[in-house]
Amino acid sequence: MTPLIRPARLDELEPLLAMQQRSMRLLGAPFYAREVVEAALAEMGTMDPRLIADGTYLVAELAGQIVGSAGWTMRPPNYARLLRQALPPLQGAPLGAGPEARRAARTLMPRPAAGEAPGRAAAGAG
Repeated sequence: MTPLIRPARLDELEPLLAMQQRSMRLLGAPFYAREVVEAALAEMGTMDPRLIADGTYLVAELAGQIVGSAGWTMRPPNYARLLRQALPPLQGAPLGAGPEARRAARTLMPRPAAGEAPGRAAAGAG
């Protein structure tokens, strides 16, 4: 079955954030202590909700269920305020190109499968 890719809606923000937090906890578990993952979620979050209003945040939907999400923006990421030095400007745009040529992916979140063990992505999940 091919997923439907469509713009996210503002009324989907809370379910999206919940899915992304589950995803971060599951995918981070093999690599980070639980306290580190929880601190990252508390300090940085998972996505900038303004991307939904901008129309630059997308969801993947299968059988009416959101199974993933991704977005892009020209804004600095949420965690930029935590950095000791500023992020360099986005690279790769041709000289003279407008800001639309310098988009940057900010989040890519798969929905964890029910009962999935940390560190073991189910085939076809996300």
